[in-house]
Amino acid sequence: MENKDLHPECSFRQDFSCTFFNNSLNKNAMRNFLTILGLFCMINLTFAQQTVVQNKHDVQTSPVRIISHHNVLAPAPTVDASISANDITYWVGTGNTEVIFVGNWCSPDVALAWGVRFQGDSTMVQSVMDTIQTYDNRFGYSGMYSTIDEVTYQDGTYNLTMSQPTTGYIMYNVNGTLANLGFSNMYVHQGDLIKVGNTECAISTGDPNDWTTWGYAWETIITPVAPIALPAPPDATISFNEILYWVGEGSNEAVMAVNWADTALAWGYRWNGDATVADMMSGIAAADPRFSYTASGFLDDINYLDSAAGMTTPLGITPGNYWESYNNGFMDMGLTQLLNNGDFEKWADPAAGIIIDSTYEATYGYWWYTRVYPMTITPVTVPDITPSGIGSRETIGVIAYPNPCVGTLHVVGGNANRVELYGVDGRLLEVVDNQGSRITINMQNYPAGLYFLKVGDSIQKILKK
Repeated sequence: MENKDLHPECSFRQDFSCTFFNNSLNKNAMRNFLTILGLFCMINLTFAQQTVVQNKHDVQTSPVRIISHHNVLAPAPTVDASISANDITYWVGTGNTEVIFVGNWCSPDVALAWGVRFQGDSTMVQSVMDTIQTYDNRFGYSGMYSTIDEVTYQDGTYNLTMSQPTTGYIMYNVNGTLANLGFSNMYVHQGDLIKVGNTECAISTGDPNDWTTWGYAWETIITPVAPIALPAPPDATISFNEILYWVGEGSNEAVMAVNWADTALAWGYRWNGDATVADMMSGIAAADPRFSYTASGFLDDINYLDSAAGMTTPLGITPGNYWESYNNGFMDMGLTQLLNNGDFEKWADPAAGIIIDSTYEATYGYWWYTRVYPMTITPVTVPDITPSGIGSRETIGVIAYPNPCVGTLHVVGGNANRVELYGVDGRLLEVVDNQGSRITINMQNYPAGLYFLKVGDSIQKILKK
């Protein structure tokens, strides 16, 4: 049966829409539908206009990243992640003016910060990046004219690259405002915060219909870059063969070095049985009048004064510092440390050290520092002393050779019918007589150190190596 109210277009097809439009019971619904359709067209027109604005922005700078949810523009972020100068751990460059540079990478989403110092009131952003690249080989960038083409960072954790156009545009702002000049023309001043980043992980700010208000914000938490790890200088040591002055007797040997702020000296120590660092220091102090120390439970100070060498002021700890002690390169128990044969013990004034690592102890609120002491260590010479009871007049006309000696010591000339050999402590070690004008002494079995050769009423110092 023909329906006279049928819409003309329905002569070609009978479908739901025709039924909808021609059903008198749905007149109101039809009007509502048309209203919705009109709104839909208006919304499409609005987005088309935005697309035109976006294309306009492409010509000016770069595309806006519009964040939407159910076709509704997201509000611009209220906070652009920041960082203070107090949080910066790696400052590069020299000068009294300070700025902060932040790189924002995407995939992974990482933000890293450096502090840069320079002379004068201002410098260009390009100069800031040049300074970082000069001091930190983990950081690199390339660019021509006013465009930053690539920014990279590589270390043991990250291999970061931001570039354009393959991974989005690189934009930068200063103090949260999009820079309107190229990085080779934009100047920054004291306290400025420069942010360079990929737009892929940025959030657009400003009015979408007004490109002059557009900007970018990066909300990623900023991590201060750790100082670049330079090769640590070696901790200075000294071989046992270099020691000139050995104190004590025994089959065990240890070396003790003392690092003052600008001088490092070393002694050798021999013993049998058990011995501590305190025993070694007491032995050296008893034998060497140039050396002394004070302790009140812990070591208070170590002093050295060689008047014969023209010293008028003794070496001591730098005011405000304390003594550190190391056994074979590791921090030890100080005076109570038990010695083993072959140990190298070092006392050090921190003023002579170089910090290579630091750890903050939050529980107690202080820092632990790891230092090395690269200062060259000099073996002390045998002290210029004469044991009491063996005379004080130098031998005249007597030749003792070789001196220093290792094995056989030859004594020629003078009244050599009787020769006495004394240790540095004044103890008589050997007597040789009735050999005429030439006497030999076998020094092979004596430990290295200073000895005194008495010929008649006069003496001569002998050094055994």
